[in-house]
Amino acid sequence: MVDRYRPGVVNVLAGVRPGSVAGAEAVAYEVALEGASQVIGFYAGLIAGQEDAAEPDTEAMAFWRAEQRAWAVRRHELTPHDAREIAAIHIAGEDLLADPSDQDDEQDWPSTAHRAAAARAANARRPQVLEEAESERIFRDRIAPVELTGTSQIQPVVVIVAGQPGDGKAAITALIQGVLNTRGRPVTISPDRYEPHHPSFHALMAEEPLLAGGADEDAMRWTTRAAAYARSQRFDVVLESVLRDLGAFAEQARQFKAAGYQVEVALVAVHERPAGSEYWIATSARWRCSAMAGSRRRRCMMLAIRGYCAGPR
Repeated sequence: MVDRYRPGVVNVLAGVRPGSVAGAEAVAYEVALEGASQVIGFYAGLIAGQEDAAEPDTEAMAFWRAEQRAWAVRRHELTPHDAREIAAIHIAGEDLLADPSDQDDEQDWPSTAHRAAAARAANARRPQVLEEAESERIFRDRIAPVELTGTSQIQPVVVIVAGQPGDGKAAITALIQGVLNTRGRPVTISPDRYEPHHPSFHALMAEEPLLAGGADEDAMRWTTRAAAYARSQRFDVVLESVLRDLGAFAEQARQFKAAGYQVEVALVAVHERPAGSEYWIATSARWRCSAMAGSRRRRCMMLAIRGYCAGPR
């Protein structure tokens, strides 16, 4: 569905080519960007935990900050056609964030040590919903510099990609990013990208994934801030939504339109069970065993059900 209230603007969704080689490159690129964001947030959580410790490990904090900066540079400099670096990011991210039980003994020190520190930090930081000042500081200092660097447009475009967790939004987002890249640098706004910046997120997902709701609430607050910031800068935007609240979904579209954006919506639809059993199998599989231990996918089954029930019929 396309809002053509501004004549002469190209229909972004018409340029999406799912089966093309360029489409496959775009998907790999988007996954690498999200993986790099997960790693940056992972280190942020470790640093925050040590900052709260009675006797902070300054040597470890210095190492984590250096790693965080290095990953931020890699993410910023990554291009959709740099296949070698994209593959390297996939491998490095999986090695760092994978479950220690899946790793060889001689390779499991980084993940095991990091998880132990993150677990100690999480135990000291509950409840998880952040104070407003802390939430704003994390957005300003950690999220905006990494996630919200784009190209200002005379006629900006927002494409809202909406659907349940596990329905393929990431692939559609990547394809749309590929189209928008021809106009400059767009930004992708999604709670999935922001949750890892919560200080307790990775430890909670490793220990008690169903109790990470505080991180989810903060991620939604950061999503709202990110959308407002992107509008103020007139960036092209790809905005992901899991359709938990149709009223909020419609309000986001209205706010972008009021700011002078061309608004397009890509609805990623699935069948209700049993006709769409492949979707439910895929979603539950992602919930049971995430490829990256820090990913919110372990909670996605409940979100998928909520999103399906709230979605338009």
